[in-house]
Amino acid sequence: MVEKDSSLFTGAVATSLALVLSVAEPTITHAYISPSSDVVAQYGTSMVVDEDAQAKFMREREQMAQTYDADTEGTYSSAEQTESKKATYTIAVGGLIAVAFLAPMLQFFYYTGGD
Repeated sequence: MVEKDSSLFTGAVATSLALVLSVAEPTITHAYISPSSDVVAQYGTSMVVDEDAQAKFMREREQMAQTYDADTEGTYSSAEQTESKKATYTIAVGGLIAVAFLAPMLQFFYYTGGD
C-alpha cells in the first residue's frame, strides 16, 4: 500500500510541475541593452550613424591594423640541406616499410609452425 501511495504522490507532483511549466511565461529581466549615444533613431525603424563617430572608428581601426616586417627570413630548408639528408631519410623509410611487411610474415610462420 505504501508503494502505491508514493507513486501516486510522485505522479501528482510531476503533473503539477508540468502544468506550472507549461503555463509560465519566461521573462528576461537582465537583457536590456541601452542604445549607443552615437546612433540616432529616425522614423522608428531606420538607423543613422553619426558621421564623426564613424570617422573616429575608422581612424582607430587603421591604427590597430597589424603590420608585418618586410625583411622576414624564411624557415624552410634549402635545397642543399634537403639533398644532403635524402639518403638518410630513404634508408629510414625503406627500413620501416621492410619491417611492416616482414614482421607479420614472421609472426604467421612462428604461430603456425611453418605449415
